[in-house]
Amino acid sequence: MKIKAITFESFLAFLLGLSVCEGITTILSVGSTIFTFSEVISPIIFIFLVIKRSNTFLNFLRNIPLGFKLFFLLIIFSVFPCIARYGFDSIYRFLVGFIYLILVFTMAANVYLLKEHKSSMLNGLTFGLGINLLYSLICYVAFNLGTTITLEGVFDREGFYTPTLLFRTQGFFLEPSHFIRFVAAIFLIVIVNRANKNVWLKLFWYVIAIFVLVQTFSGSIVILAIGVVFYFLVRKNKPKKQIKASSLFIVFLVAILCLLVTNQELISSFDDAFLRIITGADITDEGNAARFDSMKIVLEHFDVALLGCGWNQMGTLIEENGLHIVSAFSDLLEMTMEVGVVGSLIYIISVFSLAIKLIKIKTASSVAIAVSILMIFALQIGTDYAFNTCIMFVFGLAVCELVEKKERRLRENED
Repeated sequence: MKIKAITFESFLAFLLGLSVCEGITTILSVGSTIFTFSEVISPIIFIFLVIKRSNTFLNFLRNIPLGFKLFFLLIIFSVFPCIARYGFDSIYRFLVGFIYLILVFTMAANVYLLKEHKSSMLNGLTFGLGINLLYSLICYVAFNLGTTITLEGVFDREGFYTPTLLFRTQGFFLEPSHFIRFVAAIFLIVIVNRANKNVWLKLFWYVIAIFVLVQTFSGSIVILAIGVVFYFLVRKNKPKKQIKASSLFIVFLVAILCLLVTNQELISSFDDAFLRIITGADITDEGNAARFDSMKIVLEHFDVALLGCGWNQMGTLIEENGLHIVSAFSDLLEMTMEVGVVGSLIYIISVFSLAIKLIKIKTASSVAIAVSILMIFALQIGTDYAFNTCIMFVFGLAVCELVEKKERRLRENED
């Protein structure tokens, strides 16, 4: 068995993958904007890398799909309707949002700059997801034994979920909804990365993952489930090991169903979890209805979306109009209000175009990334899932797949 030498850059790649697997650290704060470890370390790594390989970075920029470039330009130009509507006092909020976007964007650039060490990046991602699941499992066991494990006192963050009467898994994130969004963004990518590992170990890993994720009781798990099913439907010509793992997984599910049928207590427990998840996905639920009402209140001011009110200006719009809500609870809706209908349409078209291109590549990794991007988009429609380093990590992998396809074609033409 060969052991690959660990280089400094492979370590950086592993660190990048690992860094996106948490959302509770506070390294820096500017106003109400919190910068986690990944949002601080990514720009530092980017500066180090881009000095060494500026041409590679320029190649990365050239290979970003045109639609996303246009969307970025509209974000920049949204400063003009921002000033026209709210005056020069709104520039500060615009700049904070724009600088934050640039900082998280460095994650996508880093993924490309370190594409030779993609396996190390994905190993860091896999390890990060693994420790999230393990920590969540430990917390679950402890809670049922009468002890609550929480990181609320360790990290000084507002909005930290602490289980009281009901346990919900949150991993190393502020709350369960944040955790399940992270998992939805990277779960399929991790599955593909572990495709050639021991089948029984992989099956065990699946079982732990499903058990822990169900305990989030979040409606977003429905999106994850649909995404996983869609991946296996779209992905054709599966390797024998993958087919074997999938078969074992189906056998496991059938065994669980048989056990449920013969055990009334388990049936009751399963029904309870299922109903909580469905309730979480139901906009008529009391908690979700409040979010839906916030969306309707924002839509009453949709005339603003014709030109947009400026990047990161949703807070300004809420304050200026006295809407008495926290946010629109839909990142796509907020995006539409901020950069305008044209900007939002360009973003939507770009997302689906990128996903289709990746699916057409037909490799396991390209299809996994495509479905991950679609799940991220679905979450942006119904939740406040703004651009972050995890999303940019996936975007960086997508650009790498497009470039690798071009390189394969060039080699084939040369042959």
